[in-house]
Amino acid sequence: MRWQELEITVRILIVEDEPKTGEYLRQGLSEAGFVVDLATNGPDGIHLAKHGAHDLVILDVMLPGLNGWQVLSTLRQQGLEMPASRCPAVWRRELPGSIAR
Repeated sequence: MRWQELEITVRILIVEDEPKTGEYLRQGLSEAGFVVDLATNGPDGIHLAKHGAHDLVILDVMLPGLNGWQVLSTLRQQGLEMPASRCPAVWRRELPGSIAR
């Protein structure tokens, strides 16, 4: 049995300032059945995380203003313990094809 068949809603927050990358992630995860919110900067990411009951946050490390580490630190200080995955800008250069462009 697949998780989608269990009628479980999994909410994912993406915090990514590169429009193409953020939209690519949002679209792929949405098509896979996840509910996805996208923030384009650290403060908006913190706001959505505080008010969205997300099961996972995917953070770009190289965000303008507050970087991904600062966002994660703020979330932890505010008692939000959802799992977090970092998406460093360095990885973009290593991705095949046009995903990173």
